[in-house]
Amino acid sequence: MFSNMKQTFYHVRDSLIKHRWLLTAELIWMIVCTFWTVSEQEKMYQFYNLSASTIDYVIAQQGALYSGLTIFPFVLFFVIRCKQDSLSVQYILRYQSRKSMFQQQLKESLLYAVGIATIIILATILIGWIFSRNLINWDTMESVYFGQTGNVVKSHFLSVAVVIWLMYVLKLILLFVMVDIFLWYPKTLFFVWIALLIPLGIEVLHYGKIYFSLFAVWQTSWNIPGKWLGIILIGIVVLFIEKLIGEKMIERRDIWR
Repeated sequence: MFSNMKQTFYHVRDSLIKHRWLLTAELIWMIVCTFWTVSEQEKMYQFYNLSASTIDYVIAQQGALYSGLTIFPFVLFFVIRCKQDSLSVQYILRYQSRKSMFQQQLKESLLYAVGIATIIILATILIGWIFSRNLINWDTMESVYFGQTGNVVKSHFLSVAVVIWLMYVLKLILLFVMVDIFLWYPKTLFFVWIALLIPLGIEVLHYGKIYFSLFAVWQTSWNIPGKWLGIILIGIVVLFIEKLIGEKMIERRDIWR
């Protein structure tokens, strides 16, 4: 088991090294987009005379207008590029089942999701801290939390940040598993873009909760643990369904044709 995970890690590492210039551009783009998010939110908070803390910027970054519109499309492009060789180079498929190979893809996707979610969170925390110099201030009446809920609450920055990080991992893994499935049918890979852009368009234009806003934590929902725990459970169920569909789709697929 340890050897298998090690192999997965090395495969992801090799893909990142191969696409290092694209990775560098992606990291720079994430930082630029995060700075734009924080600066735009800072203007809005100042207009409403609210004192924002770092965690408020981390929360704002989750929305379709920010991470969805600016970061996720480029992340999807980057991961597709990195994973394009995930089948052609895995000649060991001749000695293992398709199900095992698909599970290997899922492990790689999890590594990508964890890494990207971590970078997004850390970049937002760093830039948010530069703007606010305050990790969390939800126990004051000048806070964004009070402005949105009418209440004050004593919360820990780390606990909120970890839950938001989990939401990012969930959103990303749901997207990357679709990539893994459609890589077995390269001509249908464009469906992944449709799955991303349709919810993005709806949420940006109509503020619906489909993907970006659904798998997220907001100030108004933080004090209702059952709500965001339920959302995480929904995501896990959807992920399990994706996995079952993927296994069924690749059951008779011959990638050597």
